[in-house]
Amino acid sequence: MPFNLSTPSDVANAIADLADFYENTMEWNVTYDALDNTALISIPGRPATFFLEVIPFSYSNSNFGDVDFEILQITVSGVPTGWSTRLGWLNPITKMHVHADDTAEPWSLITFESAPGYFHHAFIGYMEKLGTYDGGAIADATGWPGFWGTFGSEWQWDNENTHLLFDGQYEESEDGSWGRGSGGIEVTHADAGADFYKFSNSNGSFNCGGGWGNGHNGTLAWVEPVGVDGSLNIHPVIIHANLNANNYITPVGCVPGVRMVNCAPFELGQVVSIGGQDWQIFPMCNKDVAYGETGGDGSGPGNIQPNSIGDYRLNIGGATERWGIAVLHEA
Repeated sequence: MPFNLSTPSDVANAIADLADFYENTMEWNVTYDALDNTALISIPGRPATFFLEVIPFSYSNSNFGDVDFEILQITVSGVPTGWSTRLGWLNPITKMHVHADDTAEPWSLITFESAPGYFHHAFIGYMEKLGTYDGGAIADATGWPGFWGTFGSEWQWDNENTHLLFDGQYEESEDGSWGRGSGGIEVTHADAGADFYKFSNSNGSFNCGGGWGNGHNGTLAWVEPVGVDGSLNIHPVIIHANLNANNYITPVGCVPGVRMVNCAPFELGQVVSIGGQDWQIFPMCNKDVAYGETGGDGSGPGNIQPNSIGDYRLNIGGATERWGIAVLHEA
């Protein structure tokens, strides 16, 4: 499983690093535009393309003044119905971990660390299919409601404005906010009601889920290590889709290379060996801030400027605590 660790200065620099990794390490097809800070990624033998670009966003608040931050937008094309997903609050970037593999289904997990202990994830590639259908392209990213952070509920992982990877509440907004696109999967089959299913729990019939926060998968990610021998429970991310818009969900695939794990016993980014394979472990966002708390006690997470009295209340929150992500790792 190829791996790259870099320290990009901003999202434009991160896209340049990603383009170099995908072209020269993965030997995928990449069209990189240094002037526009974009990269078009295509995987040999697969129709879907993944377009990476920088989206700047400015937010103004009477208590905090103007806040500028950057978004990594991923747009999926080459499929019957295209879509996009957005990864935000990337100011500053201290590290970017990129894992990928294409020995079976091609995939890549992009993990940013902004403030120390705060992580943001995006996934592109293809699913391991359950059943027979065409397509299988998938792309999604985490989204946090930081700039609404004036009430404690906004900092909770199950708040309606939060989008966890491969699941989550948020429906892309048309109200001028930065629009955390919820991502989706491609399922092309004559009996399916649509060819695109969106990772959202609201405003739409043809939705999908099964990631962190989902009742079918998420609770297992909090299982404690076995006390007798210390063995660790990790389990696949099983994607379900409402194929016929009838409120019944059907398993359609597993996310390759990524597992759910209780991250509480581990250091940030720790690599552990499980079943003869190495896995690198991160929080879904932050494991140190308690549920419903902001971490804005004056010390702040360091990724957003404080107000006039030094309060870092305006931050990404993201108290996912024990919810962790394990990704296949090559040192």
